[in-house]
Amino acid sequence: MRALLLTLFLLTAVPASAETLLRLSETAHVMVKPDELVAVLCAEGTGATAAAAQAQANTMVRRTLDAVAGKPGIAATTGGYGVWQRAKPSPQWIAVQSITLKSADGPTLLALVGTLQAGQLALERLSWQVSPAAARRALSEATKQALGALRGRSEAAAAILGLAFTSFREIRIQDQPRPMVLLGARAMAAPTEAAPPSAEAEDADIVATVEADAVLSPP
Repeated sequence: MRALLLTLFLLTAVPASAETLLRLSETAHVMVKPDELVAVLCAEGTGATAAAAQAQANTMVRRTLDAVAGKPGIAATTGGYGVWQRAKPSPQWIAVQSITLKSADGPTLLALVGTLQAGQLALERLSWQVSPAAARRALSEATKQALGALRGRSEAAAAILGLAFTSFREIRIQDQPRPMVLLGARAMAAPTEAAPPSAEAEDADIVATVEADAVLSPP
């Protein structure tokens, strides 16, 4: 009798079936056309003294900011400032400061960059990038696609195993930094008669990876 009661107790204490955890991962890609052009220019002043070099660089930066102020849709920010003395071939002070220009209007910004190059500013970098708002939209769509694919795989696996997909117990989402498409740019001032630089960008790949533990239970 005791053995029978013990057997019945064990049968009721142990679940007739247990959940199965299935760890899966899915990656989705959304191609987006970069919508923001970025140009990094450098103002360089030289002189017999540090003050003279800085005055020349400061004047170039001020003229650049004044030129940008008259161009709606173009944002300008100034970057690092450096001053040093070069000993050869003759002693000379050098002062430099970077200026970053951003705009969704590529042709207008490229025309301005050409004008600034003719004004003796050096073009250090030219690149297209996906704006934060566009990147968020694309990442949301990529995440939605990855989650949908993950659920589909979970349901398919459950069917093969004779189980039913119940839910996701834990979900981990990974994304990537905003892509930037670098373009060729000469790190020098352009001659007065030079044409503005050109910039054509390929679509950027926005990627979202989703990992999850799918819970499968008996039907």
